[in-house]
Amino acid sequence: MQPACPTPGWRFWIDRGGTFTDVVGCSPAGELVVRKVLSVQADCPGDPAVKAIGAVLGLAPGQPVPEGLVQEVRLGTTVATNALLEQRGAGVVLLINRGFADLLSIGDQHRPDLFALAIERPQPLRVRVLEVEGRLAVDGAELEPLQLTEQLGQSLRRAQADGFSSCAVALLHSTRNPCHEQRLGDWLAPLGFGAVVLSHRLSSQPRLVPRGQTALVEAAVAPVLGRYLRQVQLALGPATRLRVMCSSGTLADPQELLAKDTILSGPAGGMVGAVAVAQRALGLAGLPPQPIVGFDMGGTSTDVFHFDGRRGDLAWERSPCTEIVGLQLQAPMLPIHSVAAGGGSILRFDGQRLLVGPASAGADPGPAAYRRGGPATITDANLLLGRLPIAALPAVFGPTADQPADGEAVRQRFSELATSMAAAAPGITPERVAAGALQIAVETMAEALRRISIQRGHDLREALLVSFGGAGGQHACRLAELLGLQRVLLHPLAGALSAYGLGMAEQARLLECSPRLPLRPASLPLLRQQGAELVAGALAGLGPSAMSPRVGVRLEIRAAGSEQGLEVGWSLQESRAGAGVAELQEAFAESYQQRYGYRPGVDDLIVERLLVELTPATPVPPAAGSMPMGSPRLDGPAGRPPLAQASRLWLGEEAGWQAVPLWLRSQLQPGQRLEGPALVLDLTTTTVLEPGWQAQLLADGALLLERLASPLACPGASARPAVGPDPTLLELYNHRFSAIAEQMGVRLQQSARSVNIRERLDFSCALFDGAGRLVANAPHIPVHLGSMGDSVASLLEAIARGDRPPLAPGDVVLSNNPYKDRKSVV
Repeated sequence: MQPACPTPGWRFWIDRGGTFTDVVGCSPAGELVVRKVLSVQADCPGDPAVKAIGAVLGLAPGQPVPEGLVQEVRLGTTVATNALLEQRGAGVVLLINRGFADLLSIGDQHRPDLFALAIERPQPLRVRVLEVEGRLAVDGAELEPLQLTEQLGQSLRRAQADGFSSCAVALLHSTRNPCHEQRLGDWLAPLGFGAVVLSHRLSSQPRLVPRGQTALVEAAVAPVLGRYLRQVQLALGPATRLRVMCSSGTLADPQELLAKDTILSGPAGGMVGAVAVAQRALGLAGLPPQPIVGFDMGGTSTDVFHFDGRRGDLAWERSPCTEIVGLQLQAPMLPIHSVAAGGGSILRFDGQRLLVGPASAGADPGPAAYRRGGPATITDANLLLGRLPIAALPAVFGPTADQPADGEAVRQRFSELATSMAAAAPGITPERVAAGALQIAVETMAEALRRISIQRGHDLREALLVSFGGAGGQHACRLAELLGLQRVLLHPLAGALSAYGLGMAEQARLLECSPRLPLRPASLPLLRQQGAELVAGALAGLGPSAMSPRVGVRLEIRAAGSEQGLEVGWSLQESRAGAGVAELQEAFAESYQQRYGYRPGVDDLIVERLLVELTPATPVPPAAGSMPMGSPRLDGPAGRPPLAQASRLWLGEEAGWQAVPLWLRSQLQPGQRLEGPALVLDLTTTTVLEPGWQAQLLADGALLLERLASPLACPGASARPAVGPDPTLLELYNHRFSAIAEQMGVRLQQSARSVNIRERLDFSCALFDGAGRLVANAPHIPVHLGSMGDSVASLLEAIARGDRPPLAPGDVVLSNNPYKDRKSVV
């Protein structure tokens, strides 16, 4: 292999996931070394990433890294996310304006399960609320002076004695005038809190609820993340540069890092890597730029994204706010959507339906095959059906971490499921249970991809599906078929692409302010001035390469009276008076039409946010995206067992078990083509090439899968008569009908001019059968559903009586009549 990126020392890119930690090391000579370890090792204390680095370097357990041996470590971590989800954050004292003690717990009154009779809201944080005297007006003027009383100090000391070690301050209108929050911060400094978080320093956006909840999250999980990063830095030594991946797709030094910005740390690395390798592969295959759809299926969850690869720049679309465990978080994030359908998703039968997830077996105990007494999971289903040969997995299981996967335990779990389902589906076999579970999982993932692409106005028909994650290759072809996609790309390091993508990320600074100015010619100089001030204030944080950084500017523009804005590109450079406004109006109108289906009026627009991204002008060292791949080495304590030239694969109820070719990717030559069915084994994953698909090996080692002809089938369907509804089909159609109702709601929301419909979701969408009986409804406003069913039944009865003409395809019925015995408007 040719040296790719000679450096003074090793560089490591690490993605710590919920089940596996992936480590990609680049040696001083440019050789890539890959290692996968379980994220939770109950019998082996210590951080798995640090231990994996030591093993790659040949160090003894516990031996510190010699100075100069490792140049840099880039880390994507779920430590902050897990601390929030597992309620392991610090106790937080919240200081908020008098009269607003319950505001953050009330939130926006969003209910997590709209139709549940007893609402159980998640309680991820331990919070004690103290009210503060003092008030600012909406323009930042002081209405009441801030009162820092001895009584407030005593309450704070009592909270500290009760274990509340962090403090969050969230006051009204502090983004307009932070003086009260700043005075509180100075007053709190000597009191000894482990972390004091001021909301205006986290976000410049208005709205106290999301800003206050963001401050709570930061105060709770920042100490946990800080301790973890200090431990990693201590193990690596002070000479090793440590950088952390942020949810925005950029790198940050630990000293400048905010915990709230790491919620999607690992998945962001995967998106950066997937986009880079996809653009390279399209060029090698002689294909034009096209939209890119990412599908990252790991052990705990599946992450999906959409990227418009036809754009000439790499301007990442970022969401300014997201929701996690019922809390609104204001942090720039790449548009990644996660669903609980990973390889570790637990399979169970509830007496009527075969359910997949959302609970996960994680790394401990893990799937049944891991030899720790775990339940049946998606990974086990693939093992049972031959889609993941046992010989393809390294021998890292069992108490001594040196045994192969347990196939007998897998068959036992599925036999138990088949027995429990036999009353509803007589004669059901373990293979049919496993095949049905895979189909349900694929349906869930397909709906997640529709949610972040089609429902956001993107056309998927010409998109390239980039499949990665340890379990992605086993489902990629079926997922592409459901979505109507023709091509799938699998990188040589698909199973570790989130770690691999960290090598392609850049260190950048994201800055923003909320000008809230009308889009008028007179506003542009003010916007340029504010942008220049942001740039000047950030140059010092970029180091020696900050003399002439690359500057990207975007404006979030919204219509007056609306809360939903859209980002458009802009420049801080001077332009002809008035021309800039017309260009921004047109860009906003085009983006709005793509998203919502019609062109809005552009005479009354507001510039809500100004966003600036600064990237050092000095390029980062050549990383994985530009490396000749050669043959990366999979490093680990044990290799794979010997592989046969063929493998048995379950191809459905009719075809049954068949022998299919088993290929190692290292055996293939560039340009070589394979036809399905077949299995292709990589360093870190296994790819199932379904019937009707062909694969071609590209010059960089990537596999490009193309669909020839593959009629969709339902592997879980039963040809045998059933006593009741087939458990697999019942769950499949539950997913499909619910997805249709939800997509109806999204389309109505996007095309509506009414603020009540577009922003409050004051509507209902549902599917009914031929008799007007409810089949599925979306979680909108349930008050409409009772009358909607009667209205549909009444209209059908009127048609049956001949009062109305029969319905034909494409007909639309409008009714505005609350009385069943009166004629409806049709």
